[in-house]
Amino acid sequence: SGANTIHLLPITKVGKLKALGTSGSLYAMDSFNELNPQLDDVNDPRSVFEEAKDFIKEAHRKNLRVILDMPSCGSYDMSLEKPELFVKDKKGNTVIPADWTDVRLFKVYNDDGSLNKDLLDNYKKFADMALALGADGIRADVAAIKPYEFWNEFITYVRKSDPQFMFLAEAATPWTNPVKEHAPYATVEELLKAGFDGYYGD
Repeated sequence: SGANTIHLLPITKVGKLKALGTSGSLYAMDSFNELNPQLDDVNDPRSVFEEAKDFIKEAHRKNLRVILDMPSCGSYDMSLEKPELFVKDKKGNTVIPADWTDVRLFKVYNDDGSLNKDLLDNYKKFADMALALGADGIRADVAAIKPYEFWNEFITYVRKSDPQFMFLAEAATPWTNPVKEHAPYATVEELLKAGFDGYYGD
């Protein structure tokens, strides 16, 4: 067929508060390193992590690579549990990007202008999970709303463990910043310089 890679939509646990529908948005990430229990095969005695790991092993046996979708924001639930990771507007409310109801914007920079290391460290937990599963890469959701400094440190961290790990950015040269009051915006050129292998957009 010519296909050589499976791109999985987000597989992490998702939030339930303010969710539309019964399952919640896959992009309302509620944990950086816990898999969505809805993916568990109830007829399989293994953990959902072991099932996922075996899925990737089987894909590799068929000469298919697997990349994981990494959400750019957190769930409303997480914003209540870990408020230090989230941006707040002038009224003190967490910021909703675009028209999501159950997703909140992460805080990339601290008030003093320094990079939010707490957020970066939590994203590293996602990377550790991806590596432990045997995944071959990450598709970074709306990569442009995190700056060069964030991605450069994150990608360098991952490639110390797997130099061939692939990074694909969701971004496009004509995009404008939808959350410009609350988040930085990286150009495609900056994302590629930070270490992304490629990008795609509209």
